[in-house]
Amino acid sequence: KILLLNGQLIDKLVKFIKEKKSTKITRITLALFENLINFENFNEMVVLFGLFPILENMESEEQKLDDDELKSSVKNLLNNLEKSVKILSSFERYEQEIKTNKLLWGPTHNESFWKKYCNKLEDDNYKLIRNLINLLDSNDPETVAVACYDIGEWSRFYPDAKSVIEKLNGKYKLMKLIDHYDNDVKQNALNSVQKVLVKNYKLTDTGNDNKDKQDK
Repeated sequence: KILLLNGQLIDKLVKFIKEKKSTKITRITLALFENLINFENFNEMVVLFGLFPILENMESEEQKLDDDELKSSVKNLLNNLEKSVKILSSFERYEQEIKTNKLLWGPTHNESFWKKYCNKLEDDNYKLIRNLINLLDSNDPETVAVACYDIGEWSRFYPDAKSVIEKLNGKYKLMKLIDHYDNDVKQNALNSVQKVLVKNYKLTDTGNDNKDKQDK
């Protein structure tokens, strides 16, 4: 089971369910998810990747489903995931997302979130910042771009962020990413470096910051 708790894998499986390409494979995937319910951070992971509204939509179209096993899986997953949807605060969602090693543009990646929670990231010897900096080495471009953005925003609002990021080798990694092949990574790395280096950083007209990408 532990091998299946991979953020990129779970994200792909959730997207596959959403696309409804094959009833048989959807049934198999949902059955797999049922076996993972309440295992470590699986519930929070699939909630973060948007499974719950997909299941709600499937339940509302129940009359179109002619597969009793599929119907049963949808209801079972909805019942078990409902608590996870209600319980998680914004910061708890962010912590769970970091654990998946897969970051997606969403409501925890914006200016208001970082203004509110920047001090929380000093907990446990800056564990979450260490994890964010590690994610700069990810093979997934979106994860890297979001990590760049988050590090930059944290540096704007946390007084000692610059020295912490430097000590953890974050600034060096960000500067290397300015030459990344992916344009989104490249732009977010550049913006993040500017935020880390410049006091009282303000976005310029040419600084194509991604703080509005939570609406994606």
